[in-house]
Amino acid sequence: MVNGYLVVNGVELLKYTDADWDKTFSFKEVVFARTMPQQKQDIVNQLRRKDEIIAMTGDGVNDAPALKAAHVGIAMGSGASVAKEAGQLILLKDDFSNIVDGIGEGRLIFENLKKCICYVLASNIPELIPFLLFIIIKIPLSIETIMIILVDVGTDLAPAISLAWEMEENETMKIPPRSIDNHLVGFKLMFVAYLYIGVIQTFCSYFAWAWVYYDHGFTIYDLIGSGIGYRETWEKMPIDQREFFSNMCENNNWYQINKVQKLRKNCQQDFKDFMIDLLAISQSAFLMTVVWAQLACIFVRKTASESIMSWKRLTNNGPMFWSILIEIAIIIIVVYVPGLNKALLLTDVPPKYASTALWVIPFIFIVEEFRKWLIRKSMNGCVSTLTKF
Repeated sequence: MVNGYLVVNGVELLKYTDADWDKTFSFKEVVFARTMPQQKQDIVNQLRRKDEIIAMTGDGVNDAPALKAAHVGIAMGSGASVAKEAGQLILLKDDFSNIVDGIGEGRLIFENLKKCICYVLASNIPELIPFLLFIIIKIPLSIETIMIILVDVGTDLAPAISLAWEMEENETMKIPPRSIDNHLVGFKLMFVAYLYIGVIQTFCSYFAWAWVYYDHGFTIYDLIGSGIGYRETWEKMPIDQREFFSNMCENNNWYQINKVQKLRKNCQQDFKDFMIDLLAISQSAFLMTVVWAQLACIFVRKTASESIMSWKRLTNNGPMFWSILIEIAIIIIVVYVPGLNKALLLTDVPPKYASTALWVIPFIFIVEEFRKWLIRKSMNGCVSTLTKF
């Protein structure tokens, strides 16, 4: 034993107790010398008893039991066939530095999978909240089912896949090994996806949606209860709903001035047609905001804590560039191509509402860059603890 380092001979292991094993593993580094095949397996089993993740290297027949017992058995390419069969990985070149490269590749894949999952899950909140609000306070749906399918299968698919090509971050090999209970999808990832980015997307999308109504004289309070029978024609509506929409029409100064007085529109079917057209504009603005938010999200998901404000980081992923072009093309086509937009319950979004949706992109960029700066400033701070997954 020298300065916290320990060398244990195989002969000593013959009389080891559990207390001896615990004392041995309390040292910073331990070397086991002249061990027998069974003792190698005992070393692995004792480490597993302490909930450690074990990687074992070996090339001979006597290493096979330990290779089999370890979480990751790494056999040498020039070793015995028994060792290769017992191991999970085989080094084709007998160079231990390849193990480091393999760990780096594994970490990169794991991190990119988490980024992809977080990106996909984030849009679930602005897709779910409208239905909850419709059920609770009966306001009109801000997004239809067909639009949700359009986001999940159309605009989100290519960008999510493109994250597989993202390069490693500088800290990839500097962070300690994750614990055994640190799964691919954990609390932090769910928190960031649902309660952080998802909430930001929902707020921004509803801002664009509400702005359309507000610009036409409606407040959120005015819309409470109007979700029931919103798309029904005047003739098919029950008497109580007719009274509800008639009162809404009469209390809306914008409609009275611009439609009733100027165009001689009524507060019955004309008003219903007006409300349906308004819903199409607001839903289109909501959908565009979700897509623009996801566009910003794909960029900020490129890193876990590094800043993305560098030319190399922004341009290193060619597939992501093309996926973003596909995403933009899809949303423009479905919103602005006549006939197709009507089939999807969408409509042309006037420039002033479309521009309202665009502000979500710089907003998410700024918020995420600030969060990552706080993580880099204090890797053990509360922001890192809660949001670095």
